[in-house]
Amino acid sequence: MPKQLGLLLVLALGAFSSSLAQTTTTKPKKAEQDAANTAKAAESRTADALRAYTPTNTGSDSGGEERNYYTFNHRYNGMSGTPFLVAGWRKGEVHLDHNQVVRNVSLKYDLYRHGLLALQPNGDSIIVGLDRVQEFVIHDTHVTNAGSFVEDHRFRRYADAPEAKFSREHFEVLSEGSYATLLKLTRKELQRANQESAYGSTQVQDVMLDKAEYFVRNADGHIRAFKLNRKALVAALPEHAAEVQEAMTKYGQPVQKEADVIRVVAILNSTAPAGSK
Repeated sequence: MPKQLGLLLVLALGAFSSSLAQTTTTKPKKAEQDAANTAKAAESRTADALRAYTPTNTGSDSGGEERNYYTFNHRYNGMSGTPFLVAGWRKGEVHLDHNQVVRNVSLKYDLYRHGLLALQPNGDSIIVGLDRVQEFVIHDTHVTNAGSFVEDHRFRRYADAPEAKFSREHFEVLSEGSYATLLKLTRKELQRANQESAYGSTQVQDVMLDKAEYFVRNADGHIRAFKLNRKALVAALPEHAAEVQEAMTKYGQPVQKEADVIRVVAILNSTAPAGSK
């Protein structure tokens, strides 16, 4: 084989190998980019639906117009309680992944079925996919004799939680700071009415009951459950056990209720050095 022809053949094979290597390394990158684009597109549709109130309901009324509604067994004297965080619609905001924020939307949080609903102007509602929601806030207005005030209920998902079982939960954030973030998970449980119990008493209503669990998230992102008492709170934050004890001493009251723990965690975080993790 002439030397020139051999050299051309070697160059051609080299170019082919280089092209093949580029194709092999490019395909995974392209697949990753396609997946990211698909996720962003799906999220944009969710954001557009919230902003434009696109109907995505199921079921229909007598006129054929689609409706979305929940039913409960209102036996006997009906049902006591509500499946929602707050019984009525409240203004709020929804933070989607990739930093999209939808503000000033009417929301309801269904704690029985773990679903977030947004209200349409025509009275229908859409169900927001919580798997795409990083955080949402519900502004609850309270009216008292002294006036009115707004209580913000902020719910956040910690997708990067070391404990995988918590990565899909939306915790209510009660207090946060450098040392610890106080979290709450509330569920609703339906206790069915019965005509007569084994003891002869009668429960004539279905009752929606609250079931709350409390957690602390430390600076490293670990989330630990605890009961509402002094010993359990210290055990949940072993890296700051001395500081927790000091905070409870400063508080000077029994630690038995949610309000007590909120105050203790706030005192604890106030003692953290500036810039501490």
